[in-house]
Amino acid sequence: MRKLSSLLAAALVLVAILAACSGDGSQGGEQSAGEAIFVSLPAADAVGKFDAETGEVLRQATVGMLPHNLLLSKDGSKLYAALVGSQAIAELDVASGDLLRTFLTEPVPERDEDDTVIQAHIDQDAFSKTSCFACHDGSGTAQPAVVGTRPIGLVLSAEGETLYVANIRSANLSVIDLSTGKLDRLLHLEPNGVAHEPTALALLGDQLFVSLLPTLPTLEPHPPAVVRRLDLDTFTPLSDTSTGRNAAILLADDSRGRVYVSNVETDTLSLFDADACVFSVLLVAAVLVACSSGGPPADGGSSGGTGSINGLVTDSSTGSRLSGVAVTVAGKSATTNSAGEFTVTNLAAGEAKLSFAKDGYAPGYDNAVISDGPTPVLVTLKKQGDLQAYD
Repeated sequence: MRKLSSLLAAALVLVAILAACSGDGSQGGEQSAGEAIFVSLPAADAVGKFDAETGEVLRQATVGMLPHNLLLSKDGSKLYAALVGSQAIAELDVASGDLLRTFLTEPVPERDEDDTVIQAHIDQDAFSKTSCFACHDGSGTAQPAVVGTRPIGLVLSAEGETLYVANIRSANLSVIDLSTGKLDRLLHLEPNGVAHEPTALALLGDQLFVSLLPTLPTLEPHPPAVVRRLDLDTFTPLSDTSTGRNAAILLADDSRGRVYVSNVETDTLSLFDADACVFSVLLVAAVLVACSSGGPPADGGSSGGTGSINGLVTDSSTGSRLSGVAVTVAGKSATTNSAGEFTVTNLAAGEAKLSFAKDGYAPGYDNAVISDGPTPVLVTLKKQGDLQAYD
């Protein structure tokens, strides 16, 4: 069984989306007034409903193995949970917190990886089940308890009638008709180098964004994840763009026409536009360091404006921070400190071009939009002689 700790350990409650709702519906048994919070509880094979004010447990519904990402329906009446260990999706009633139904993200296999017939699936009529949890429920009757293609990423169509699901292990995209709970289409996503595990999904207009990750966890240096853009009608790949490592969360912002990509291992947030162009990288760690340390790590400031740039420069291959990098922007200069950080202050608002130079590395360039306050920038430099082109 492939390890899932990189996705399911540290962030089980935080990454599992918390859905706030009003408990004034009429379906189901147990009711509650006011706001409630839903949390995936993988250790209990359940999704819990909690009173948002008191923290009281209102309902705990057993749903299947390793419930993870949660997604609220368009009308707010239902909640969908990705059952990572049961190859299924659970649908819950928001008003009561009760489980309504489950449906598979991929068909139950007839044969094993070595092409032998899985007789137990025939004997137990597994093909009629709507979740692998029907047999693999942790009781020991069917082993292992955690099985299947590891569905995790969820996103709804604009009208809310279709659910798209990313399956990590099979590298497949499931298209599910919610009116029937049946699998409408199953599409295989080709790898981009070692980035081959579809993990997070986001819908922006008529395009579907998918993050592809290398197999995690690993102690070996690995390249950044890839964000793939698909035409929603034909599922034709439109572009592949590198982003930071472990791009585990995507969030679409329709009002601004952008997709936010959370790069967990580099503490960054990449901003993609509808053409999958990375137009900004928010350096979360550097911003926090600059704000909490009482002063900039390496300042190239003089008079000129109220904007500033806080940045971090790393090695593209190892991810290690680079000190002594010369930074130039708008006629001002700075040098990265021992932590690879720099700050340039007193910058005028508007677009700015940055250049980076360090012995032994190819020159680096970046663009930033300066406004009042700090603008975070993340830059990677490649060693000279590296055949890879800049992203």
